[in-house]
Amino acid sequence: MRKIFLLFISFLFPVLVNAQELNNEFKFDIYPNPASEFIILESNTKNIKEFNFQIHSIIGNKINVSSNIISNNKIKFSVKEISNGYYFVIVANDKSKYKKALKFLKK
Repeated sequence: MRKIFLLFISFLFPVLVNAQELNNEFKFDIYPNPASEFIILESNTKNIKEFNFQIHSIIGNKINVSSNIISNNKIKFSVKEISNGYYFVIVANDKSKYKKALKFLKK
């Protein structure tokens, strides 16, 4: 029984390490924060089109805003029309299973 457990752990551990390394390679920054008219989401990735973005209120409601890709690693969201408060930008990539929430303040 112990050999089976150790074998299971030895196969499982490299998968967890590789998934963590993959997720740590993506970095995202939001600015300006706090924002009044727009936010820019900047990444260290070379193709921001590989990611999906959603904006949610602090209580989880999805907020529809316009967005424009301004370069390979930057996307701009218009937040002028939304109410003041805290929001989350959910960044996801289905291929790598990456998902992260970034908080910003709309003033």
